[in-house]
Amino acid sequence: MALAQLAARLKGRAVTEVVIAGCGDSWFAGLAARGAYRARLGVPAVGVQALDWALYDADLAGPGTLVFGISAGGNTPAVMEALERAGARGPLRSA
Repeated sequence: MALAQLAARLKGRAVTEVVIAGCGDSWFAGLAARGAYRARLGVPAVGVQALDWALYDADLAGPGTLVFGISAGGNTPAVMEALERAGARGPLRSA
């Protein structure tokens, strides 16, 4: 998703937390990026292993949760599952 599109989707929404879901190297990239999101948005941000988050924590996400999925191939099943489960609960998601 282009940054301009993401910014338009975020306009008027109160982001209360950021979740960056990935597997392998993508998970580590999310861990590295969390500080930038904390600094820029001033909200908690976490890098998570996508499948664990999808299975155990996605049900805690609310409308103020911004969920990013990172996948080197663009369709890693665990990352797609995390985004799907996030979308079912109302958070804004981006791949």
